[in-house]
Amino acid sequence: MKKEIIYPGNDKQPCVAKYEIQHEAVNNINHAKVIIHELYEENPGGTILGHPEICEYLVNKILIRDLHGVRLDFIEFYYAWKNNGEDVVSEIRYQLDSKTFIQNGGKYNSTYFSIFRQFKAWLVSLLGGIIVPDRIDFLSYDVTAAIGEVRVTEDPLQCVINQGE
Repeated sequence: MKKEIIYPGNDKQPCVAKYEIQHEAVNNINHAKVIIHELYEENPGGTILGHPEICEYLVNKILIRDLHGVRLDFIEFYYAWKNNGEDVVSEIRYQLDSKTFIQNGGKYNSTYFSIFRQFKAWLVSLLGGIIVPDRIDFLSYDVTAAIGEVRVTEDPLQCVINQGE
């Protein structure tokens, strides 16, 4: 079943898209495939790919609305559109925004590459500050749609997976 979603268009005008979530078992574990459909006739002068932030906004809104708490490594996003009358599907590649994940209380492990930096980070934390670690690791189990935002990493127009099928 397709659901409507409102998003800000090129000029911040209200635009509408539809999306559906399909479930597929991979190695006996359910995965979600989200397909966002462009509605050209209902959005004159607007498109999901008009600005990079629009696609990112839609992905984050769907994650919070329908996939709250689901691990990100079990979710794939796709963008369905038309090119010269032919149906095209592109993958929307994204990654976790580690800053919002940490700010929102997400679990992570931090590593400092020297004893001095580790001691300095501990000392600064006592005073209420923070020293950025040299490395931050996340367990995929802890990375869910409930905690952090994601960032689209590539232009979906460059990630076409099928055209005209």
